[in-house]
Amino acid sequence: MKLFFPLILSTLTALAGIIIKIDYREYSAIGNILLILSTICFYYFVYLLVKKIK
Repeated sequence: MKLFFPLILSTLTALAGIIIKIDYREYSAIGNILLILSTICFYYFVYLLVKKIK
């Protein structure tokens, strides 16, 4: 479960970022920040996955 937490967090923040960008145009910057955080979480998940495989 510890391994998949960043993936779950990444998915949720990406969904929130996309919803904010589509529904609330005036808060588009917040949506962009959430998408950047989502990308960071996904990269961290990949890092943990590679670390576990090695």
